Amino acid sequence: MPLGTKDTDPRDRKVIIIASRDELIDLAARAFESSVAGLTSPFSTRPSLFHPNLGFNLASMLMKGKMRKWSDDSLLNHLEAELKLGVPIALYQQSQASRLFRFGVGLTPKSGCIYIQHPILVNHYIPPEDFARTLSREKEAAFRQLASSLGAKELRLMSIEVQSKKGIFGGKVSLSKVASQVGIGIKLDKKGNITKRIYSRFGKPSSTPKIPADLAPWVERYPDLRTMARDRTEGHLLESHVTLEFKEGMGVAANIAAIVAGRGLTAGGSYEALHHSLWHFEVEYWPLR
Repeated sequence: MPLGTKDTDPRDRKVIIIASRDELIDLAARAFESSVAGLTSPFSTRPSLFHPNLGFNLASMLMKGKMRKWSDDSLLNHLEAELKLGVPIALYQQSQASRLFRFGVGLTPKSGCIYIQHPILVNHYIPPEDFARTLSREKEAAFRQLASSLGAKELRLMSIEVQSKKGIFGGKVSLSKVASQVGIGIKLDKKGNITKRIYSRFGKPSSTPKIPADLAPWVERYPDLRTMARDRTEGHLLESHVTLEFKEGMGVAANIAAIVAGRGLTAGGSYEALHHSLWHFEVEYWPLR
C-alpha cells in the first residue's frame, strides 16, 4: 500500500511501517532473513554478516540488492507475504505519522520500525514488543474505572494463578514477575505467596450503576469485564467474584504484534512474551438506592 493518510480506512492500517526508502528495504531484507534462517526468536536480530552460514549471507546480500530495484508497493507486498499477518501494511514517513497518529504521551515514533494499531483507539499505535503489556495495563485501569462506575465500594485481590511455565523445563514463573508485566502492585509473604489485600476502595456513588461511553469498547472486547458489568447492572449484585485474564494473543491485533515481535522486527526494545495469568478479585458494591 502506498503512503497513507489519516482518511485511510482504519482497517487498512492495522499495521504501519514508518520508514524511508532505505529503511523499508532493510525491513524487507530482515523479514527475508528471519524467514529463510528460521530465526523466529527475539534474538534473531544479529547482523547477518556474523551468521555462521556463509551461503545464507550471500543469498541475503543478493536478495537485498534485488530489493533495491523493487517499488515500495512490491516491498510492502513482500513483507506481507513473509510475515503472513493476514492484513495489509501501510507505509508512512516519520513526520507524516507523527502528525497523524498518537504513539504514547510525549513519544515520537521511530523511523525504520513497525507499529501495531490499538484495537480500540484506532489512531493510536504501539510497538509490537510492548503491545501485550500495554493492553494489559490499560485493561486493568479499565477494570478499576468500571468498578467505580458500577458503584463498587471495595476491590479485594484474593489470589493469582499463573498458567505459564518458565523455559523449556517448565519451571514456575514468579508472581512478582507476572505482576510487573501487567502493572499491578502485590505484596508477598515470606513463602512467596500473595497476601490478600484491599486493592481499591471507593466513595459512595452519586448516580446509578452505568457503563461510561469511553469504557463501553473495553466491556465489549473482554468477556470478564462484560460479565462484571452485566451482573451489576442487570443482577444488582452487592458482592461478586471477578477473574481478570492476561495473556498474549488476545485478539487479532495482539496476534499480529506477537508475530512481528517474535521475528525480531521491533522498534528497538527487547521482546518478552506476556505470561498467562488469572487474577481473582472480590468486589463489594454499595447498596442500590
